Amino acid sequence: NRFQSVFGRFLGAFATADHPLALFLDDLQWLDTATLELLEHLITNPDMRHVLLIGAYRDNEVSSSHPLMRTLGAIRDAGARVQEIALAPLGLDDVGRLIADALRCEPSSAGPLALLVHKKTGGNPFFAIQFLTALVDEGLLRFGHEAGAWTWDLDRIRSKEYSDNVVGLMLGKLRRLPLHTQTALQQLACLGSVADITLLGLGFRKSEEEIHAPLGDAIRTGLILRLDRSYAFLHDRIQEAAYALIPEGERAEIHLRVGRELLASLTADRLAEHLFDVANQLNRGAALLIDHDEKVRVASIDLRAGQKAKASTAYTSARGYFADGMALLDEEDWSCHHELKFSLCLERAECELLSGNSEKAVQIIAELLPRAATRVNKAAVYRLKVQFHIMKSDDPQAVATALTCLRGFGFDMPAHPTQGQADAEFEIVWQALGARPIESLIDLPLLTDPELQAAMRVFSVLTGPAYFTDFRLWSLQVCRMVKISLEHGTSNACIMCYSSLGNMLCSFFHRYRDAYRFAKLSCDLAEKHGFIEHLTNAYFALGMVAVWTRPITAAIDLTRKAFSVAIETGDLYFACTSLYEPIVYLLLRNDPLDAVWRETEVALDFTRRAKFADIADIIVIQQRFIATMQGRAATFSTFSDSQFDEAAFEARLTAERMPILVGWYWIFKLKARFLSGDYAEALEAAGKAKQLLEASVGQMAVLDYFYYAALTVSALYETAAAEEQQSWRELLEAHREQLREWAENYLPTFGDKHALVLAEIARIEKRDADALRLYEEAIHSARDNGFVQNEGLAHELAAQYYLARGLETSGYAHLRNARNCYDRWGAHGKVKQLDERYPRLREGRTLAASTTIGPPVGQLDVETVAKASQALSSEMVLPSLIE
Repeated sequence: NRFQSVFGRFLGAFATADHPLALFLDDLQWLDTATLELLEHLITNPDMRHVLLIGAYRDNEVSSSHPLMRTLGAIRDAGARVQEIALAPLGLDDVGRLIADALRCEPSSAGPLALLVHKKTGGNPFFAIQFLTALVDEGLLRFGHEAGAWTWDLDRIRSKEYSDNVVGLMLGKLRRLPLHTQTALQQLACLGSVADITLLGLGFRKSEEEIHAPLGDAIRTGLILRLDRSYAFLHDRIQEAAYALIPEGERAEIHLRVGRELLASLTADRLAEHLFDVANQLNRGAALLIDHDEKVRVASIDLRAGQKAKASTAYTSARGYFADGMALLDEEDWSCHHELKFSLCLERAECELLSGNSEKAVQIIAELLPRAATRVNKAAVYRLKVQFHIMKSDDPQAVATALTCLRGFGFDMPAHPTQGQADAEFEIVWQALGARPIESLIDLPLLTDPELQAAMRVFSVLTGPAYFTDFRLWSLQVCRMVKISLEHGTSNACIMCYSSLGNMLCSFFHRYRDAYRFAKLSCDLAEKHGFIEHLTNAYFALGMVAVWTRPITAAIDLTRKAFSVAIETGDLYFACTSLYEPIVYLLLRNDPLDAVWRETEVALDFTRRAKFADIADIIVIQQRFIATMQGRAATFSTFSDSQFDEAAFEARLTAERMPILVGWYWIFKLKARFLSGDYAEALEAAGKAKQLLEASVGQMAVLDYFYYAALTVSALYETAAAEEQQSWRELLEAHREQLREWAENYLPTFGDKHALVLAEIARIEKRDADALRLYEEAIHSARDNGFVQNEGLAHELAAQYYLARGLETSGYAHLRNARNCYDRWGAHGKVKQLDERYPRLREGRTLAASTTIGPPVGQLDVETVAKASQALSSEMVLPSLIE
């Protein structure tokens, strides 16, 4: 934040109203998270209004879930102006105008030449310009001084049979250069699109003068650029063409020679800086390596290069380095270079997982496990095996694998502990903590025992599948991790266990403030010690506990931060969970449904690419609720449409699926069916959701269960038998008490829900004065805190209350308000339902007195009538008030 502020002030010193500043940045798709955050800060900073930022990116390298697209979305959401210009290939008319402008002739005259150029280049601007330049170089397009105009011979141009690709065209251009310039360009091309002058000198044993002298012609012809300490090809196709000049049989020898020279010449610091350059040269010449010791040394370079690429989340590149290193070693190296070969295999397996190639990963893991010589190595392999099962949505097998590994360290835990076992472990932790403030744990010494560090890493990867399979196991293992930390010191895994303990305190013990303190501690520890492996979990958990005591926006921001960190650290699992969680909060905040739908599209694209099937289905469930509310389902009483079959989806919700997925489906169905008025189906969904409620401990989804289950039972109460009514009264009391607790913790978010359930209970108990007051309280609380959907629902239930008692003026006033709220929310399916259910609402007319159905006003007490009058007179929505 300090850097962003300082950099902003730095730019502000140059950018003023009289002297605006324009910045151009190329290849935005390659920017890291920190740079993207800096750009977001600059663009959304009102003090930067005199800065114009122009950026370019390749859209074929950017999906809707790419960090760049999320940053652009955040910039738009902040109100900054963003204009996107899609640079498509040039059309025939565009090429015609380009040629007419360049040759200073009429477009009609340039038409035949434009047609030929467009056909040959496909409208690629760079290719088109290079093609025209080649015609000039060969005299097929020339300026006639006598006529004072450009001339060309289409027949001769056609007869030349120019290549249909830009590399072929550039080869012809390069071959017209002096031989020493061609050689120099070949050497540049060996080092890539940008060649460092120092590396050129060391790799080819040249002085700087010998490097610069032959490149003048290439600079003048626009093939390369001279930078400060390097040369860069103007376009990657030029580099490809220059490299193609080298006979194929000579390439490996050149690369090996350059790699050897660099390896011998660079200091340790410079080698670390140019690790990729050296590894690339050696790998491209590796087929010529004979000496085994040299192969081992190159494999070591590949290990270091792969680890450096992996740390930058370039998993495909990292996987390539590890694979190249593995290829240089043979079976005998398991004996004489075990650690090197083990590390290459282990690192490659992880990168295969992170790149989505899980089958190759599990093959390497199976081969690697018998080779693990120590418990630390075994733990590293088991950890990858657990991650594989997680990616396959097989949480029970992930749990079994992790527990098998932990037994080897002396930590024997049942897959399904009793509640007593979980409670006992919690008490041990709390006794060990004693009177120490939670915040003081940040000062614990670091854990130094390598075996305990390895075990803690396995505990960490167990956290997710334990949470989704058995919350008692999750509680037990989290407490065991905290106990180890208190006794032996702080490690990276503390980020996971402290944040999870915060979630546990919130979910089971209702200690919301302590929960926040533990989650905050995990973030502070990561900052203090540079622990980034589980930082995404820290932000995610802090968001989960913050939502119970702080504004919803804080939780949204934290989970989005968790996603950014997950991308940086390569934690695909938490990247995916950090995408569906904000959608929960956006729906809770009653954001416009079309905006939330766009969020789900991005999230679904990412999770499907990452191949997390169960998480993808959670997002599908969120989409079905949104689509139904928007009126895009077949009817308002189903999730089905032309691309989704509700019954078929439910048939796939078997016991093997992730419990939170199944539980959330029934919670969303409960909510949707209540809003559609299908109370019997809502009640059935509530019953199924209740059985899986434990799978959602700490999750905001439990709010929807308690809220809509209570409202559903209230809606059906008067039609139920006496015995069932008694059971429902107990349910209503329990749900009322839970909503009261949440409302007391943070009234702005939970107050309207609590008030509306109290209003429905008062209605059932025929406490009319209380019911009217509580409907009003729910309406005003929802309105004051921006919950447009909840305000609409409170108006709708209030309307039903009034209409059932014959108070149609008040009833229809509330209905119009409900319709207006649902419309603002974007729930056009709900609006249509209200219009069909109450035809006169759509017509803008109240029911005539002669059509009144219900008990006469005289059956209500005087206070009830007074409250009804106040409800109408307090109407604040102007159009409804006028009506």
